[in-house]
Amino acid sequence: MNIPLNTPDIRPGTWFFTPDAEIIMQSGNPVVDSPLEDLRIQPILGYVASPEMKYTMSMMYTTGQTLSDGAIYTERWIFRFNVYWTIDARKYKKKIPETRFYD
Repeated sequence: MNIPLNTPDIRPGTWFFTPDAEIIMQSGNPVVDSPLEDLRIQPILGYVASPEMKYTMSMMYTTGQTLSDGAIYTERWIFRFNVYWTIDARKYKKKIPETRFYD
């Protein structure tokens, strides 16, 4: 979910916030007491430069159990910077129309 911060909708010039959390579980014979492979919490701050270009940055916290011992957890902080470039070769009349959430 992208939540616009400075405009009522997502358009060029919009700063947005994206709350993101993931849980990755593991199973199988080697997994005895460590089902939690990874828990990722990643709040994202982004900017829409144009309909084709979007930038995001975040600081992701990740933790998970080791496969050999479920009592041992690993933790990491990962800085991420992403550039999303959308290549849309369709003609203007064939593009998807705007979606309106509020009337």
